[in-house]
This record gives sequence, C-alpha cells and structure tokens, in this order.
Amino acid sequence: ALDLALRAVASSLLEPSPAVAEASRKAVAHACLALSMPAAQQAATVLDTLALNIGVPRDMPEAPANALRAHMRLAAIALRASRTAFNELSSDETILVVDPQST
Repeated sequence: ALDLALRAVASSLLEPSPAVAEASRKAVAHACLALSMPAAQQAATVLDTLALNIGVPRDMPEAPANALRAHMRLAAIALRASRTAFNELSSDETILVVDPQST
C-alpha cells in the first residue's frame, strides 16, 4: 500500500494536471480495495511521518517540500477513508473528496 501511495504522490507532483490528480486518487483507492485496511492504515501513518520529517533546507527547498508534504497528507487522508468511500469511487467516475475532520 505504501509503495502504491508513494507512486501516486510522485505522479501527482510530476504531472500536476487535474486528470493526473484524479487518476492518482483512484489508484490509491483501488490499491486499498485490493489490500487490507490495516495495510492502508499503516501506509497512511508512514506518509504522515514522512511529511512531518522532510527537512528544509537539508532535503529540499521550502516550496517543493511544502508541495510534497501536502500531497503526502492528501494521500494519507485517502488511505484513511472508509471502505464505503472506496467502493463508491470504484463504482462510478467521481473524484474522491474526503473531509479531514471526518477521519
């Protein structure tokens, strides 16, 4: 789950178009459907930890670090979303929108 989530984060950073962002969210959602929810929860925890520990200026400049942190946090939110949300996403072509307050 973590590998797929990091790939989705990288894709959304390298091609920041709405279509790629939507495809990345769907990839994370489908990965979670295929894997167990505990694996998804662990991957979300790791993404949050990585987001908190990216060093500026040691690892990268501030603006790219902020973008990477934001994308990792969004992926973590998607991973923590309920299985119902993933089932709804897989059954139609809507974009997954998760309220961070509901997790």
